[in-house]
Amino acid sequence: MIVPLVLYNKFSTPDIAIVTFNNNWGLSDIFLRIHYRIFQNKTGTRGISLIPYITLPSGDENDYISDHYPRGGLKIAADWKMSDKWYAAMNLGAEGREFVNLLNYSQKGRILMSAGLAYLFTDQVSLMIDVVSSTAIEKPFTETVTTPVEGLFGLNAQLKKVPIAFNLNGGIALIRGAGTPLFRTLAGMTIRFD
Repeated sequence: MIVPLVLYNKFSTPDIAIVTFNNNWGLSDIFLRIHYRIFQNKTGTRGISLIPYITLPSGDENDYISDHYPRGGLKIAADWKMSDKWYAAMNLGAEGREFVNLLNYSQKGRILMSAGLAYLFTDQVSLMIDVVSSTAIEKPFTETVTTPVEGLFGLNAQLKKVPIAFNLNGGIALIRGAGTPLFRTLAGMTIRFD
């Protein structure tokens, strides 16, 4: 379970003629997922997982930090422990969501993609960088508005004897599609149930 708090979210409303930027902060959608390992090699350095998930609306949709209805989907993730300090992962998935129609932006679901690299300072503290994107299932990769791309970077600190981690992240739009702010910072808490 991930409970994110958006500390800073700079955005513009895409359905108005004059572009003005706003910013706000608040609780974002609660993210519930199950990480099910379907393959791991003998040395434990490579693996493949299925990740079904749902999100529960818990923030302000008018500030683009939450959705009006729950979303859900399934991702397949591949990971690789390249050394004692370096870790890479990528995933591909699909998500069902409420129908969205804004200007020429229309979708009921989307394809999700991401790739990332992490450096482990210690067993509890890591630095990560990710590139995250999505595109409409109906017409994939046809319009910028339906294919946002965001670069994320952040720190993760895992508590020693408790399955809780704290996260501090920043994100910048690489391709400004719908739902991608110009810039945002997020703080979060991840709770694992093993």
